[in-house]
Amino acid sequence: MEPHGRDWFRLITLGKETLPDIAKTNQQGWCFVESVSEAGADIEVGLRRETYQTKTMGDRTQPAARPVGEGVYKIVLTDNQTRLVYALELPKEIGPAQQTFNISETGNYVISVKNPTKPTPKGAGFQSAERKADFSKHLQDNFRDRLFAPASPVDFLDYVGAELILISTYSESAEDVGASLNPKEEDASTAEVINNLKMRKSRHPLDPLLKGKLL
Repeated sequence: MEPHGRDWFRLITLGKETLPDIAKTNQQGWCFVESVSEAGADIEVGLRRETYQTKTMGDRTQPAARPVGEGVYKIVLTDNQTRLVYALELPKEIGPAQQTFNISETGNYVISVKNPTKPTPKGAGFQSAERKADFSKHLQDNFRDRLFAPASPVDFLDYVGAELILISTYSESAEDVGASLNPKEEDASTAEVINNLKMRKSRHPLDPLLKGKLL
C-alpha cells in the first residue's frame, strides 16, 4: 500500500496468512517490519522465487510472492488510538484471491506497536533475541513502561523488527473509511506494485492483483 505524501517502502510480514476479519470486531493479527528502503526494487528482491538448502529435506523452493492488492492508506490518531485505514485500488473487483486473505475494498484497524523491552505475551508475537527493534530514545519513551503504544509517530514503522498488532474494527460504511483517501483508477500500466516495486510478470504472477484470481 502507498502512503500519501511520502516515497518510502516497508515490507511488513503477517504472522498468519490472513488479515483480521473486519466484519468482526476485536480480531487480532500480529505482524512485524521485515525491511525498510527508499527504493522499491530493494523490497522486490526479497520477494522473488528462492531455492535454498535444508539439513533434513535437501533443496527447497520458496515461490515468488504474488501481489493480491494495491491501495492507499493513512495512519490516524483518534481517541488515543492509532487507526490504519486503507482503500483498495486494485483489483477493480474483489475476487477469490482477496477473499482468501480477508482483503476488503476498505479496511479499518486499530494499530499498536509492542514495546521491545517487554516480554511477548504467551502464544503471541514474533519477538526473538535475534530480532528486536532498536527504537530511538525519543520513540522508546512513548511506551512509558507500557506493553503497547499507539503507532504515533509513524516513525515506529521505519525500524526493522518493530512488532505491530492489528485489531479489526467493524465499519458499515465504506465511504467513512476510504473516501477521504481518494483512491485512484489503476491498471497494469499505472500500478505502483508494477512500476515502483518492479514486479514483473516474468517473476511474479500478476493475475491475483489485476483480475482477483487465486492461482
